[in-house]
Amino acid sequence: GRAAGRAARLMAGRSSRRQAAGGVTLWLDGRRPPPIPGNALAVGLRVRTSEASRVIDTAIAVAGRLPCADQSLDRLVWSHVAWRWPDLPAAIREAHRVLGPGGELLVEETVVPGTYLKGKKGRQQREASDFLRALLGLRHQTPAGHLSEEAWQASLLAAGFGLVHVERAVRTVSFADWAGDSGLAASDRLRLQAMVLQAPAIARDYLDPQPRGDDIRFQLAEARLTAAVPA
Repeated sequence: GRAAGRAARLMAGRSSRRQAAGGVTLWLDGRRPPPIPGNALAVGLRVRTSEASRVIDTAIAVAGRLPCADQSLDRLVWSHVAWRWPDLPAAIREAHRVLGPGGELLVEETVVPGTYLKGKKGRQQREASDFLRALLGLRHQTPAGHLSEEAWQASLLAAGFGLVHVERAVRTVSFADWAGDSGLAASDRLRLQAMVLQAPAIARDYLDPQPRGDDIRFQLAEARLTAAVPA
């Protein structure tokens, strides 16, 4: 049977090449981790020193092919990592495979506007989504596959998960902090700044950029979802 409280976190692969291929670092934890905190951009990166969890094993893996037996985990945490994977449906199916009955998948990701509407509003939403993916892709120097909250829900349900909890939050970001630790070339940083300040109207409504002296404050939306394998 499964070890009680067996949990794991998936983190980005150790190189951009591996990340583009869906590569991840799998952290297996001997105790159930706490819920994803409100501002969890670095969840997983602190696992080695966190008092709330004790790392007992690590492995290099691909999100769609984890080195875990069927139904061997109770909880799996994805925090700001799934947008990197080229085949998200395969990763979600793999999560369903390794989680036992009642096992939970906790997801926290930046989300883009939904594209489920028809007509003019739907077209505007798609334009805003494409712009924001381009913005995030430039920031991360890799194609960004961010989904809408609605697309996340549909993807989880399609893989056989049940939705336990869905939460949406808007986070105010300092451009200086957001772009400063990205390793961007100066020219790309200027392009990124121009995109935030000169965003088209539909994307501007989402970002709400506010110049503050030498900095810019703007908003990004995050979705936090808990999905469970039926017991």
